[in-house]
Amino acid sequence: MDELAAKAVGRRQASKGGRIIQQAVERIRNRPQLSAHPVRAQKTPLEMKTTWLQGKIEDHLWPEDQEPQGTAQKQSQTLWNRQIRKLTTQGWEQQWTKYLQSRPPGKRRLPVMLDRSSNRSKLHQGFSKPTSAIVTQIRTEKIGLNAFLTTMKVPGYTATCECGWIRQTAKHVILYCPQHQEQRDKLYQEAGTRDYQKCS
Repeated sequence: MDELAAKAVGRRQASKGGRIIQQAVERIRNRPQLSAHPVRAQKTPLEMKTTWLQGKIEDHLWPEDQEPQGTAQKQSQTLWNRQIRKLTTQGWEQQWTKYLQSRPPGKRRLPVMLDRSSNRSKLHQGFSKPTSAIVTQIRTEKIGLNAFLTTMKVPGYTATCECGWIRQTAKHVILYCPQHQEQRDKLYQEAGTRDYQKCS
């Protein structure tokens, strides 16, 4: 959401339409007050986001207040988008690190929590959207297996696996469930490892 809002700020900053809108906002704010008790002008959501960005992105990286043309416009937009992506990625990494640090030391960590590499997105290269979604669901264990469905209080489910194990989780299915032994052997062969962190 921060990235989308920041891109909207960039479009307003660099476009003729954005300047017209901002001028209209200023005219409304500066018109004579009819009430005996003037209402203090409040910033629009976009102005609040602009103020937030001004504290994080250096002035010379902001789009020019004049609409560029052709190649210059594309280069300006590309540079702006790169800055926003860097900013939002850093923000997400900080939130994720803070979340991991807040978890009790003895609490089990999912594969996605143990993978601290900077190239996690490479896991999804070459995958279709459905396959990529399944990868994410397995790594977070937010997937339609009995343990998760029971946690989410879906009617008609218990946490146990059909094999009798107390919790049917992604890790149990991939590593231990006897009902999936044949598929497991094929998985290990294709993955070239029996390490669950790498398989998942």
